[in-house]
Amino acid sequence: MEIKHLQFEFNKSYLRGKTFIYPTDTCYGLGCLLSDEEAIEKIYQIKKRDAGKPLSVMVLDKTMFKRYGQIDKNAEILIDKYLPGPLTIVVPKGKKIPNFFNEGLNSVGIRIPNNKFCLKLIKIAKEPIITTSANVSGEDDFYKPADILNEFSGKGFSERPDIFFNGGALCQIKPSTVVRVGGNKLEILRQGNLEVS
Repeated sequence: MEIKHLQFEFNKSYLRGKTFIYPTDTCYGLGCLLSDEEAIEKIYQIKKRDAGKPLSVMVLDKTMFKRYGQIDKNAEILIDKYLPGPLTIVVPKGKKIPNFFNEGLNSVGIRIPNNKFCLKLIKIAKEPIITTSANVSGEDDFYKPADILNEFSGKGFSERPDIFFNGGALCQIKPSTVVRVGGNKLEILRQGNLEVS
């Protein structure tokens, strides 16, 4: 696993085919390019995550959100009120979502981060970035670089992240709140620090 500081200069070709750990608004995340099917498969292997469990993406702004997700009036209210920030909104997939992503599902979780490095990743990629917590499924989230390095230097991984963008110790904030919007109904799928009403 390569370790890079946040000021490291790179381009999209550097990210192609790779999985990477990076700091987010909350805990450390694990991601890759949305268009990179093989790297997405690697994320499932790294996290030891059930194949049918969906992943979310982060986008640069509301304009990009609308290209990858179908939003109604109520979803737009949530976007304007809470984003950028630690809220993932589950909406019907937009036409630009690849067919292989969350295959079998017609929805996708999308958020706009309020984190400079996350925004840098998206700007360089010119496409959404997969975002999921960097921990193995069911284990504690990562906030400290030492915990990440200890975890992935151990045995028991068929795949490991390719890059670790080290942002230092993060404040221990719960992962994003996840809500599903459908018509006038708002369903909380995961409660984070952010209270949504």
